[in-house]
Amino acid sequence: MWIFKIKYMNRLLGCFIITIFSNCVTAQKTIVSDKLSYKLPKSAESISATSRLKPDKPDKYSIIQTNNKSGTAFQIDDISFLVHSSEGTLLKNFLPDLRKSLNYDKQMSSSTYKIQEITKLNNFSYLLYTYKFSTSNKEYLMLFAVDDSYTKVLSAVAEYDEHDSTKAEKIVNDFIKSIKFK
Repeated sequence: MWIFKIKYMNRLLGCFIITIFSNCVTAQKTIVSDKLSYKLPKSAESISATSRLKPDKPDKYSIIQTNNKSGTAFQIDDISFLVHSSEGTLLKNFLPDLRKSLNYDKQMSSSTYKIQEITKLNNFSYLLYTYKFSTSNKEYLMLFAVDDSYTKVLSAVAEYDEHDSTKAEKIVNDFIKSIKFK
């Protein structure tokens, strides 16, 4: 069993590396495993691990197009969406500690952060935040969700151009409403 301890968070993206368990996709774009299910828009297209290694613009940083093949990636119109899920034992203050770390990063960084409050929904709590690197026109909407037993975690990131922020927020909010930890 894995124990996640969050003491130091020097890099925002360091907290996104989470081991995943296998998922299967059905025609309705419902992702199901024995521990978790969620839904994506019908227009969502899977991005294979191989195609993720071939970025459109190799000089630009992308969370989705990376050498890290973990997670399940989707393209929803012009929005890239990456989902990770894992099991383990989380500290009960995982989300509050993550929020504190993000607030610290926000103060120390030239990037723009919008950090929301931790929210409870169904049988899980989640933290949602947006950030934009000062050197990019891309925005990132990040999600961390933890089940009430603190044994399952889901993280997701939507990557999009600034002008698609309303569309990305709707996709992520609908995604959050569909999450079911089992």
